[in-house]
Amino acid sequence: MSTSPWDFFMEVGKMSDSDKRLKVVGFHAENVKRVKLVDLEITGENGLVIIGGKNEQGKSSVLDSLMYALGGAKSVPPMPIHEGAEKGEVSVILKGESAEYIVRRTFTEKKSYLSVETADGATFKSPQAMLDGFIGELSFDPLAFGNLPPTEQREVILDLSGMRDELEENERKIQEAYEERRDIGRDGKTLKAKLNGEDMPDGPDQEVDQSEILQKLRDARQEKEKNDDIRGASADAKRFLNTIKDQLESEKETVAELEKRLEEAKQAVAKTESKVKNAAADHKLAREKADALKDPDIESIEDELEKVEETNRVVRERIRIQNLEKEYQAKREEYRAIDGHLEELRAERQKAIQSADMPIEGLSVSEDGIELNGKPWVQLSSSQRLKASVAIAMRKNPNLRVIRVEDGSMLDDDSMGMLSSMAEENDFHIWIERVGEDENMTIVLSNGEIKE
Repeated sequence: MSTSPWDFFMEVGKMSDSDKRLKVVGFHAENVKRVKLVDLEITGENGLVIIGGKNEQGKSSVLDSLMYALGGAKSVPPMPIHEGAEKGEVSVILKGESAEYIVRRTFTEKKSYLSVETADGATFKSPQAMLDGFIGELSFDPLAFGNLPPTEQREVILDLSGMRDELEENERKIQEAYEERRDIGRDGKTLKAKLNGEDMPDGPDQEVDQSEILQKLRDARQEKEKNDDIRGASADAKRFLNTIKDQLESEKETVAELEKRLEEAKQAVAKTESKVKNAAADHKLAREKADALKDPDIESIEDELEKVEETNRVVRERIRIQNLEKEYQAKREEYRAIDGHLEELRAERQKAIQSADMPIEGLSVSEDGIELNGKPWVQLSSSQRLKASVAIAMRKNPNLRVIRVEDGSMLDDDSMGMLSSMAEENDFHIWIERVGEDENMTIVLSNGEIKE
C-alpha cells in the first residue's frame, strides 16, 4: 500500500503533539563506513545512547549512519559502503506515542535508495519529503557548537531564529551610516586643520563701499572750490580797497592844487568816501567769511581711499574664514546627526533581537557573537555552555527527539549527568560517541561490530 506526501501531511495535521515527537527506538546498520553490523534496540534509559569503544572501531560511523538514513541524500558521502562490501544498509525505527515508521536507506556503488513505511506496511512515494516534515537539524552537535568561534555561533543562531535577513539589513544600514560618518568626520578634520592654520585679521566684517568715499571726495572738492572763490572775492575786495585808498590820496592832492575844482572835488570825495565805507564793509564781511572757513581734509580722504582695498581684502579674508568655520560646524552637526541615526539603528537591531524567536530564553546575538542573559558566550562556565547548547539542539529538533554528540570523551561525569537529566526532562535521546568500554556504555564497538 502506497501513501502520497499530501496524504501523509494531512494525517500529520491530525496527529497529537506526542505522536509528532518521534524517537529512534530501533537501529540497524550493515556495511556502512567502519560498521560491519550493528543491531540496536533503544530503550533510552536515562535519556542517553552511549556508543563506546576504542578509536577507529566504528563509533563515529554509527552516528553518521543515523544521519545518512534521516538527513537526505545530501548527507551521504561519495563512498559510504564498508570496504570490501558491495552494498550497505541503514534502518531506523521512529516511534511516537501511537505512530511508528521504518526508515531504510540502502547503498550501492552508484547511488542510495530511501524508503519509509508505517508499522502496517504503508509506504510513501516521496519518503524524504515525509522525513523533512519531522527532522530539524540532525547534524547539530551541541558540544561542537559550544566550541565554535563566536562569529560562527552567531551565524547558527541567526539561521535558527529566522532573523538573519532583518539583522543583515540593519547591519548594512549601520555600515552605510558608519561610512557616511567616517567621510563627514574626515571632511571635518580637513576643515579643522585649515582653520587651525588661519589667523583671523582684525577689521570690519563688511567691505567698505568705495562709491561713498568717492562721492565724499567730490563733495569736498566742490566745497573747496567754493571756498577758494570766496577767498578770491576777499582778495579782490582788498585790492579794490587799496585802489580806492590810492585814489583818495590822489584826489586830496588834486584838491589842493585844484581849488577851482574844489566843489567838484568835494563831491567826488563824498562819493569816494561812501565807496570806501561800502568797500570796507564788504571787505570786513568777506574777511569774516574767509576766517570762518575750514577746509576739508582732502589728504586724509585720499589716504582713506587708498586704504579701502586693504580694508576690503581683510574683510574678504574674515568672511572666508567665517564661512570655513560655518562649514566645519555644519560637518560637526552632520556627524552628530549620523551618530543619532546609528543609535536608532542599534536600537532597531536590539528590538529585533529581543523580539526574535530564540531557541532558549535569554539568548541573544551581539555584533561579534552570542550572549546568554547579557553575558558573552566565552564568559560562561563549561556547564552553562553545554546546557545552553543542548537546549538549542533540542529546539532545532522539536519533532525528531534525537541529538548527536560526537566527541563525548571530553565530557566529565557531571556533564554526562546533566545531559541525562536534560534528556529525560525533555523526552529526548542523546546519542553520544565516547572512547571507553565501561559498563555505562549502551554498546561497545570493536572492529565495526557490537562487542559481546
